Amino acid sequence: MAQGLDVLQRNTNTLIELISDLLDTSRIVAGTLTMEFKEVDLKQVVRASVETLRVQAAEKGIAVATLVEILEAISCMVLGDEARLHQILGNLLGNSLKFTPGGGSVTVQLRKRRASAIIVVEDTGKGISPEFLPHIFKRFSQDGASSREKGGLGLGLAICKHLVELHGGSISAESAGPGRGAMIKIKFRTIASGSDPIAERLARRLLKKEELIPDSRLKDIKVVAVDDNADARELLKVILERSNAEIAVVGSGPEALEAIKDLHPDVLICDLAMPEMDGYEVLVNVRRLEPELGHLPVIAFTAAARDEDRAATRLAGFQAHLAKPIEPDELVRTVLQLFNCKKED
Repeated sequence: MAQGLDVLQRNTNTLIELISDLLDTSRIVAGTLTMEFKEVDLKQVVRASVETLRVQAAEKGIAVATLVEILEAISCMVLGDEARLHQILGNLLGNSLKFTPGGGSVTVQLRKRRASAIIVVEDTGKGISPEFLPHIFKRFSQDGASSREKGGLGLGLAICKHLVELHGGSISAESAGPGRGAMIKIKFRTIASGSDPIAERLARRLLKKEELIPDSRLKDIKVVAVDDNADARELLKVILERSNAEIAVVGSGPEALEAIKDLHPDVLICDLAMPEMDGYEVLVNVRRLEPELGHLPVIAFTAAARDEDRAATRLAGFQAHLAKPIEPDELVRTVLQLFNCKKED
């Protein structure tokens, strides 16, 4: 009976996790995922998430190290939803423990770089195949037989990516290949403790689309926007449609090139980090179309917001650089400015 109850409990917990992931995915698709933003200390989130899974790691014989001691005297405050931040870390740590065999190790690092906090979760587990790495954050994606052996729906990392981006952050994955471990890196913008940052008002506005007031500044301006994230595409569409732009949104570089040929837009908004064809490759291909279609202003739309990132996009040939999460009025003003410059040329 005891053994049977143990089996029931394990499978019930697994079912709860699967249902929770499905519900979160459903809310993300429907745009009803709620967030409660406040000041959160990332050091506390990292420590608490590690402690929650330490017993599970010990049972598997996996060593877990937390490297945040160097930051004791440094503020690591972010504007975020504390429960969702715990969910992100818990998901990433759970994945590392799941795919790391006994005797392996999982390391969690928290580093401060200027106005950014960087969390790195690294393990010595089964690693990620090169073929799957570009698709790791897509919904229902799993890396071969090893993932199927461990169960799950392939939603955890997709949910993590969405939650990170809702916090204005970015997430990336690296692996040297099967059997050589994996590393997930998350980057958030930090805030000064006790402040009332503009980012808080921005986050609330972006999560409540009804607050975007319609205007006619972009009337008769044709825009193509490309982003591999469906929620980012939807937000761009809502903002630009409410300014009366003629907007077409697509999810990949090749689709963007086809849309440009068909629609002859006035402005292109282009995400940089896309798996099939990144924003820089899209820009190169757009310039090859210029003899036929004329010069097209291109806006880099990215989570990378450092001065060196802006300089890199300018050097590559983008006419403007907009950082995520986007301020609606800034987006409209930038599109209008580039359209007017194009007319003058």
